[in-house]
Order: sequence, then structure tokens, then C-alpha cells
Amino acid sequence: MLQHHYKNKNKIFVFLCFFFAVSNTQSAEWVIKEGIRLSSNFSDNQNLNEDNKKGYILNFSPYIDLDSKSSHNLLKIKYSPTISLTNGERKITDIDHYLTSNLTSTLIDQFLFLDVGANAQLIPVSNNFPTSIDSDSNNSNNNLTQSIVFKISPYIKQRFGNYAFLNARFNTDRVINTGSNLNRQSQAYDFKVNLQNGVYFNRFIWSIGLTHHQQKEETNEQIRSQQLSTTDQQSLDGYLGYRYNRQWQFGISMGYERNNIKTRNDISGAYIGFRAAWLLSPRTNFSFGYSRRAFGDSWDISFNHLSRRSTISLTYNTTLSDSRREQLRTITLFGNDQAGNLISRDFTFTTILGDFFVLNRLAFEYKLKGIRNSIGYIASVNMRKFLLANFKENTYFTGINWGHDFSKRVKSTVNLSAFLLEKNRALINQSRKNRTTYILSIGSSFKPARKTTFSTTYSYRKEIGNIKFDENRLLFSMNYQF
Repeated sequence: MLQHHYKNKNKIFVFLCFFFAVSNTQSAEWVIKEGIRLSSNFSDNQNLNEDNKKGYILNFSPYIDLDSKSSHNLLKIKYSPTISLTNGERKITDIDHYLTSNLTSTLIDQFLFLDVGANAQLIPVSNNFPTSIDSDSNNSNNNLTQSIVFKISPYIKQRFGNYAFLNARFNTDRVINTGSNLNRQSQAYDFKVNLQNGVYFNRFIWSIGLTHHQQKEETNEQIRSQQLSTTDQQSLDGYLGYRYNRQWQFGISMGYERNNIKTRNDISGAYIGFRAAWLLSPRTNFSFGYSRRAFGDSWDISFNHLSRRSTISLTYNTTLSDSRREQLRTITLFGNDQAGNLISRDFTFTTILGDFFVLNRLAFEYKLKGIRNSIGYIASVNMRKFLLANFKENTYFTGINWGHDFSKRVKSTVNLSAFLLEKNRALINQSRKNRTTYILSIGSSFKPARKTTFSTTYSYRKEIGNIKFDENRLLFSMNYQF
């Protein structure tokens, strides 16, 4: 009863905040796009296993995009419910929801602001098994489930003349994974206060920050027994730096971290670190950071370059994370490509629940845009060392895509990607579990009218590991905007 009452209060609070902010957008400019997408997938291995069962998926996806902007509010909503039929074996009431929405509102000019958002998408239940990343429907196999995220974040900004600037933010978000295989809900609260220098201090740079994070994990059994798993993390951080010239900046960081994370060794304690930044030009920058923390070495390295037609980004960093935070990090604005097809989602995060880990992440991205051609390359390495279990999990992803515009009406794309999952100790009494996936897709689109697009895509997939199979998939779709 108490849990049910808590959930109702949370929903009412979300609704009141959203209604209060939206009510101020009555005089705003509204842009509304409505449409419908019909698609059919034909696969010679629908279940993505060794049985090679052929089948088809029919998807019916209406969508609506709302954009509103006023002097005090910025609202963006994209929503697309998807009804799918697999070989005719699905109830019409089974709907997969895709939603991304965010409202940024100014409640008090130059002082009090509010962010409210909600997201819904499909996520994998387990990365030990293959997932149809090119399908909109979770009934293509049993390894996708609906995930919903709500967030509320009021914050204040206050300037103290030329001496200091204060930023204080409270954030709460709730993750609901509706699939029966996960049976998990979670609520998190974050409070961050940061005070940093103003222009008065000229070349000296300083900041003081205080953070508190509380996270509650809820399974169906825990909700019934009212025994929830709660994790608390607090930190006090300070930074003192010096801007040597327009290009170079140096500084030291120090602080203290405290938490009740379940680990084999205590990871609370003080830390000290070093940072340097090099601004080669307004379009090119490099930064380097290192600190010795209670859980080990922590790195923060980045390089970025922007030119008229290309971008390059390289990052390497170390964070303390868990599956919940990785899921929130990979939730991006879902959208449609030029043919109206849903853009593939990022499935490189871990699906292991109930344990924190040290994450070392290396990511590289390159984009080049020409008049008729575009090319992109992305690669990432995620190395996770779990703190409670004697377990490591690494995921590697690389992909290259090429696009060519034959005309304003005819376009083509080619994508090649590879994904590798490596575990040195599985949780189900197995010493090692690996997965390697290769996917090649070739697609084209034709736009006979301003609001109508037809597209077709062929993809080939090869899976190597505990489950070995091949799959050929053919997609036809039509996108019509009202």
C-alpha cells in the first residue's frame, strides 16, 4: 500500500510540473508533423537461432512530432506506437512504444529552470543472446523488452557579480522495464551543487562541487515484500587551475568519495588528480586528466576536431557505473532516416543487474559530408570490471556507413558493422562466453512525392559464438506524412 501511494504521488508530481510548464506555451509557435509508416520484414531465420525458421513481420506505425518554442519554453515530442504481426501470431493490443520528449522551461527569469522528459524504447533483455537490431518489434525474438524512463530536473543559476557563479540541480528519474524477464524498476535521486570562479579571477580557475546520488532498485518480489535495495553515493570535489595563455590550461583536482556500494574491497576515500587542456584552434582541442581513486586509476582524455565538412572525435574515460546508468546513457533521441525507417539503436551496454563496475570506455567517430556522398566510421570499446563478482565483460563495436544521393528523390546507403561480446566468467557456471556478430546492409529509397517515401533494405547477418547462425532479411517500407 505504501509503495502504491508513493508511485501515485510521483506520477501526480510529474503531471503537475509538465502541465504548469506547458500552460505557458499557449502563445508559442507550434510545428506539428503527422504521418504513418508501413513496413514488412521477410527473414529466413526469424528466431535468430539454428532452427532457420522462415517468417515475416508486418509493422504499422503512426507517428507524430511536436515542436513548440516560446520566450520561456522549448518543447519537443516524438511519439510512434508500433503494432506488429509475426506470421499472423500476435494480438492487435500488443503495442511497442517509441517516445522521446523533453520540455525546458524558464520558471523565473535568469534564476529558476525546469527540465521534464519521458522516453520509451525497446532494449535487450540479455546481451548473451542475439537481438534484431534492425527490427521495430520485440516479437521478432524474445530478447527485446519495453523500457520507459521519466525524469524531472529543476535547477537554479545564480551569478554573484564578477566573483562567482552558482549552479544547483535536483534530478529524479524512474526507469520501468515492463518485460516479465527483467521484472525491474528503479528510482534515482541526484543533487548537485557547483560554485565556480567568475571573470574577476582572470587566469585562475577554481570550483567546488558537492554531489549526492541515491538509487533504489525494485524487483517484483522486493516491491511485494517492501524490501528495496538502496545505494547511496556522496562526493566533495575541488579544482584549482591556471590559464597559462589562450591555448594552455593546467590544474589539480582533489576530493573525497563515500558510498555503500557492495564490493569485495572498500572504494570510499580521498583522491587527487591532474588536468591539462590544449586549445589548438577554435575548431581543435585536446584535454588530458588523471586521478588516483579508491577503485583504481581514472582517466579522462578527449580530442575533437571540426572542419567545414568533417568531424573527428576520440575519447577515453574511466567511470564508476552500473547497468542502469549505462542504459540511460545509451537512450538517444529515436528518429527516422531519409526513408522513414527507424534508426538502429545502440545495444552495447551491459545487461547484468545488481552489481557496480569500473568502466573504461574508448570511442572514436569520424564523419565526412560531401555534396552527394557522406561517409561515417564509429568504433567503441567498453571494458567492465565488476566490483562484487569476480567477473569481467568487454564489448567491442565497429561500423562504417556510406551514403550517396543520386538525386533529390533517389538515395542509397551501405552499412557494415561488427559487434563482439567477451566475458571471462559467466554467471551461470560457465568459464567463458563470447559472441561475435557481423551485419551488412544495403538500402535505397525513392521519393515520388513530397510527402511519400518508399524504401527497401537487404541485410545479411552472421553470428559466431555459443549460438551460430546466418540470416538474410529483406525490408520493404512506405512512409507517408499527412
